[in-house]
Formats: sequence, structure tokens, C-alpha cells
Amino acid sequence: MISPTQPIEVREQVLDSDLAKLKKYIIRSPQVSIPELCRLFDGAITSPSPSGSVANRHITWDLLVKIPLEVVSSLFHIKIICDRDKQDLSTATIRLKRPDLFGWLKSALVFKGEEKEALEDIAKAEHELLNKAKLWNPLYFGNLQYIFAYVAAGNFIRSLNIKVVSQDFDLSLVVDRILTVVTSINITRCLLHFIPQIPTNMPYPLYSVIKRGTCEITFLEDRVTKKIRNFETEYNFSTFNDLKNIYAKSANESHFIQAVVPPHIKNSTYTVELSPLGINRCPQSLQELKRAIKCVLEALVVLHRSKYVHRDIRWDNVIQSSTNSMDWILNDLEHAGKEGPVTYRLEWWPNGVGPNQGPYDFKCDLYLVGELIRTSGVDLSRTDTSFMNKLLEMESRFTTMKALKDIWLTSES
Repeated sequence: MISPTQPIEVREQVLDSDLAKLKKYIIRSPQVSIPELCRLFDGAITSPSPSGSVANRHITWDLLVKIPLEVVSSLFHIKIICDRDKQDLSTATIRLKRPDLFGWLKSALVFKGEEKEALEDIAKAEHELLNKAKLWNPLYFGNLQYIFAYVAAGNFIRSLNIKVVSQDFDLSLVVDRILTVVTSINITRCLLHFIPQIPTNMPYPLYSVIKRGTCEITFLEDRVTKKIRNFETEYNFSTFNDLKNIYAKSANESHFIQAVVPPHIKNSTYTVELSPLGINRCPQSLQELKRAIKCVLEALVVLHRSKYVHRDIRWDNVIQSSTNSMDWILNDLEHAGKEGPVTYRLEWWPNGVGPNQGPYDFKCDLYLVGELIRTSGVDLSRTDTSFMNKLLEMESRFTTMKALKDIWLTSES
């Protein structure tokens, strides 16, 4: 079994005249005690120096960094999930670009790397990596104080503890390729101590991509990007002009998701960049529930006074701010539009609303707010249920403003 602290056993034949430089990290062993480690060092010795395009260099870089992380973490019975950025680099801006390689431990980002083809671009790679490290959000990192990283360019690779340079390696040298593997193994050893600092309720991991039909959502350091392919021909839930107007009218309004870059369409793909970041969860107490409902209703006042409706109010689309636990934010406006007749129906709408049925109006939004209360999981009293029923009653004259002034929200309890 590999030890988290002792030097690593390696077969004698993988060592060469550089043993003096290596003996601090590895020891000679006449037998193969851990075949998986043996294969890692065999690969380090026999692999060619990185050459050609970045894609070709991935073979060597992965052999020395990604694969050791995955192999050794499995020996420690922890799971590090590594992924590569596969987006089109010709269209990706630095702001929206994910790292070339990154790794998650229990949904927390713990490792990332930037890679360049030419050696003279290593400073550029390090700048890209460290510049994004300034956007440190506990939402993605829990109680972690640092993560591990590297930059690679040409034959050169540099390991980092974000702001501290650990060591430089020349991958044209066998000994430095071995030491790169040793560093990757030692990083995995360190990650054993990260586990207690990672919450069990981490949200979507940083840099993860969620795909739902033609919609793609990417989680970045300070924003979420949402893309909808074939928007003008296949997306029938709203119109581009309505969404552009809604985001403009809700700009800087409280309890509303904000478009830090307004909606735009390029090559038939709708894109919007959204902030702030938040946690998607249901309230845990009546006090939290009242606060969340009040925030949602205040957001709806902004929509309704502009003659727009949300149409998709669910707990999936309400987030708690990652920086202010008192702030709940109405999210996902891509079903919003003008009140009136609709060409589709969502299953959580009130009965009688949909194509060839009744129109979707402001009361339908209030009905969905009532459903938030009903599905919150919070124990409800008779008073709580009474307020909920006012929202669910489609024939009542209850309005968003009346709901906000109701004693259920204005009382202290």
C-alpha cells in the first residue's frame, strides 16, 4: 500500500545516473510492490519530450500530471475527477475560458492547469491562471485556503500553489519527468487533508457544464454562462426581444439575477452571462421561507409593472446568494415573456392555462409562488396555509403588491 508520507518505492531499473537528485523522493526497490506506480514511472522514462501542437503535447502532460493524480487518488480511495476544456479556442474569450485541465474532489475544485504550445508563452499561461485565482468564491471551494496548479509551455512545466512557485521542470530531461510524476503524487497526498474542509452540500462544481436539451450552462468563477442553440428556430418559450427587454428592465434591481453581459445571438446560439452566484436549495425554516417568498415577490413586482411574467417559478429557479444568506434571487428568466396567450404549457402551471386554453397572466405567477410554499418542505401552520391558499386561488383579486403587504410577511414571527 502506498504511504501518504514515506518515499515512493520504484523498481531499480527505472533509475539512472540522476539517483542522487531523486533519492529524496523515491527509494530503490528490487520488486514491484505497487504495479500502478511502476507504470507511472515507466511512462515518465519512456515518454517523448513534448513537441508539436498543444493537442500532441497533451499526451506527455497527461502522462505526467493527469494520470498520476487519478491513479494515486484511487489508491488512497478518494476520487479526483479530471477534465479538459473542449470548447472551441477560436471563439472562447479569456473571461469565459475554462482551464485546460482541472480536477475536482467532492465537487470542490482542487487542481487546475494552463497550457501553451510555445515556451515563450509560459508567462501568459501563468497570468491567465493567477488572474482568475483572484476570484475566490467559497461557494466553489468550501473552507479551502489554496488549491494546486501548474502551467506548461513547450518542454517546460511549472508547479504552483496558486501564488507560490513550487518547482520548475524541463520535460526534455528524464529526471525532471520523474520528478513531475513525484510532484503529482505528492499533490494527491496533500489532497487527503483537504477532504474535511469540503462541505457535503457543494453546488455544481466550478467549470462544470450542465446540458439540458439545446441549453448549456457553464459555471465560472464570478458568473454563469447560459447558451441555447438554434434559439430562433427551435426555442418557443420566449422571444429574444422580450428577454433583452426583461434583463434591461431588471438591471440593478434587488432579488433578480443580473445579466453582466446582455443576451445576444451569434451563429443561431443565444448567450447570456449571469451573476451573482448562489446556492440552489429550499428554505430550512419558516423564517427562511418567509424571507425567500418576500424576495421572489419583490422581484415579481419589477416584472409585473413592465407587463411581463416569469412563467417558471420553482425552487430550481430560486437561489440563495453565496455572499448574503438573507438574499434570495429569482433566476432563469428564459421562459419569461408578456402576459397573455401562450403556445406551450408547463406541467406545474395552474389548470386551464396553455395553448387553446386560458392565457398566462400575473395571477399564474402568484399561483407558482403559492406552490413554492407548498413544496418547501417547511411545516406549515393554519396561518401559513391561509396565505398560501390566497396565492393559489386563481379567482381572487390578490396581487403581488397585496401579497407583500399581507400580515404573513409583515409580522415578526
